[in-house]
Amino acid sequence: MAAKEGQVCQIFSFQDIKATPDPLYELPGQCLTPSPAPIVIDNGSFQTRAGWATSAAELHTPRLLFRSVAARSRGAARSETQIGNDIPNLEPLRWLLKSQFDRNVVVNFEIQELMFDYVFTHLGVTSEGCVDHPIVVTEAPCNPLHCRQMMSELLFECYRVPHVSYGVDGLYSFYHNNNQRNLQLPQT
Repeated sequence: MAAKEGQVCQIFSFQDIKATPDPLYELPGQCLTPSPAPIVIDNGSFQTRAGWATSAAELHTPRLLFRSVAARSRGAARSETQIGNDIPNLEPLRWLLKSQFDRNVVVNFEIQELMFDYVFTHLGVTSEGCVDHPIVVTEAPCNPLHCRQMMSELLFECYRVPHVSYGVDGLYSFYHNNNQRNLQLPQT
């Protein structure tokens, strides 16, 4: 349908976001004292965000923001796997992309382990075989108990984390953005 005379047509252009590899951060000193600061991981099916839960102003925003995908050629070694923003262009590798999610629930824990390795390495957690920080991870609403059990097994046995807390990202967002904070739970 052609525009009528006198009508103004607006044309919007969209540009693809170019992925740049994430930097390797050093572990900030305020994340160690007086006790190890929790690592917060928003484990989304499209995008993963990770950072520190500290009162330091420069650490309030997530340090890492990357796509929740991994690409590995068939028969390639584990070290040759590309994660998130390390994949420069998704189109040529689209048939190699793998995600840890199936319908918003983590089911592929090998890929999830690669994601955790990526997060811990890029946040500067370099302790060999052990992450001495508590972990806060988001999960889908009504996440099956089996999937949470497998995630806990991965975190406690593979990384030997001291504590894990799970939560729904929408509820975390509501709590953070609710200015009144007068929501009270019923007493039983």
